[in-house]
Amino acid sequence: MKTMGILIAFVLIASNVMAAAETITGEVMDSFCYATRDAKGKEHAQCASSCIKAGIPVAVLTNDGVIYWPLRQDHKPANPLFEKFGGEKVKVTGTVYEKNNTKFIVVSSVEKAQ
Repeated sequence: MKTMGILIAFVLIASNVMAAAETITGEVMDSFCYATRDAKGKEHAQCASSCIKAGIPVAVLTNDGVIYWPLRQDHKPANPLFEKFGGEKVKVTGTVYEKNNTKFIVVSSVEKAQ
């Protein structure tokens, strides 16, 4: 019985560590303008790109209102991956993590959505 408990614990731990790649689609936005002015969309694209280039944390807002915080495996800021996509829809592929109702995605690729 003890062996079965250890096996179950190992499977549960492994499933959290070995997360599969997922693809999300959403709008690239700068967190400051979105939080303080609800600014988003094509009319905010130029400002969003400028803010992202300036270092304001970037986020991806999906159609169903979920915000993902992009991260990079090398621990560098994700902003350079998103600078040219401010206010645009993108497809982001990577490993998704959720902590305290906050979603993160460790980006492996980002491209403009069709």
